[in-house]
Amino acid sequence: MMRNIIKSNSLEAIKEILPLASKCNNRILINSYNLALIFFIISLYGCHTPSKKNVNFTDEFENQSGKRIGQKESAQDIRIPKGVTIENGINQNEAISIALWNNTEFQSAISNLGYSRANLIQAEHLTNPTFSLLFPVGSKQLELNALIPLEAIWLRPSRIKIAEGEYKRDAQLLIQHGLNVIRDVRVAYLEVILAADLLSQQMESTLFLKQIVDLSKIRLREGDISASKYNKLLQDYQNANNNLNQLEKANSVRNEELRKLIGFSTWKEEFLTISDISLQEVDSKLDTLIEVGLASRPDLRAAEIEIELAGQKLGLTKSEIHRITGIIDINGGGDGKSFEIGPGLSFEIPIFHQNQGKVLKNQTALDKALRNYVDVKDNIITDIRIAWVNYTKIREEFNYWNNKIIPTNRKIINDTNAAHEAGNISLIDVFQQQISFIQSQIEANRVYTNLNISLAELERSIGIQLNKITSTTISSIN
Repeated sequence: MMRNIIKSNSLEAIKEILPLASKCNNRILINSYNLALIFFIISLYGCHTPSKKNVNFTDEFENQSGKRIGQKESAQDIRIPKGVTIENGINQNEAISIALWNNTEFQSAISNLGYSRANLIQAEHLTNPTFSLLFPVGSKQLELNALIPLEAIWLRPSRIKIAEGEYKRDAQLLIQHGLNVIRDVRVAYLEVILAADLLSQQMESTLFLKQIVDLSKIRLREGDISASKYNKLLQDYQNANNNLNQLEKANSVRNEELRKLIGFSTWKEEFLTISDISLQEVDSKLDTLIEVGLASRPDLRAAEIEIELAGQKLGLTKSEIHRITGIIDINGGGDGKSFEIGPGLSFEIPIFHQNQGKVLKNQTALDKALRNYVDVKDNIITDIRIAWVNYTKIREEFNYWNNKIIPTNRKIINDTNAAHEAGNISLIDVFQQQISFIQSQIEANRVYTNLNISLAELERSIGIQLNKITSTTISSIN
């Protein structure tokens, strides 16, 4: 006897039965109760409501950072955010906005979130039923089996909850990535401004040295100074020129690093930076900053979600031991004129194994998630403490330069100019004092830049803008 078996994963297979039956001139007799039961099971199995939960991480990111993020339509495009103009140069806030829309690494991270969305969609789907059709050949009667994995119905909510948790976790990690990008751009922008200022100040200092060398050459011819002293001044001038070349190189490198961070590597036009950096005060205490950081850092929230996910996956693994398949069996009647139909069940008996390997794997994942949470929390506290120490120490250094050294040097300059006008000192002495004052300004600029960099690190370490730490924020944490 010849037997042909056709399997299909679609309900369209049912439609193929009727023409075959009609060709055989068989009359299909199906009990109305059984027919209603079949369609009730199929409709119950196929009925599902897509998850309505949606994590709008862009709004959450904007609340924490004050910046809006988005994704470009094409990876090759350069998108200028709304409200940003580059014709007259870009300030620090504009550089950050451009980076959040064009930084290649961050844009790639946004794309990776699509995998989490896909997993969420897939978790909402039920397993397709399987239909098996045996054709009536010879004395073989027509036979149809429908297999429906029933466990997928009650496991579906757990799978959706896990997929939603994975999406939320990945969204939190993406927010943390964005905060890191903001910190990196702030630091790079500050270094560009510093490099430009140092280059300008070094050029001014070198010009004064050249004038000193020219005047000293005249004095050498007149016998007022020795050749060794002149050679020493000439060597200082040559070293200043060498430093000037190094600063020009550093300035170009810093600009290229900023260009890469904001996604302007392929931008053919030049763009200028506008120095608009204002010093921000930190009024909060260290303990408050740690509390805010533990409540605000997205990577810590991601670690918390990972613990919940590990527990949910462990429960799902234990539930997957019970596999039950619903069966709808339809056979041709013995008289060749009717069909017999009836439901059934097929289930797996867990006598040889109970998913011990998978259970142990998820128990290990849960333990790892708990330990990872403690590690992330410790790292956050350490980050905040280190950033706080750097800020406070550099702040003291800045205050010392700003309140003592610079005013003192400025007074010396004024006294030197007055002494020169009175004819008490030479022009070379004035130039040398000007060089000394410029060197002090260079060091003060470095300290000022380092102070702003420490603020950028401190803000990233707590995961929220410093100006958003208010009494309301602190009370909500407590």
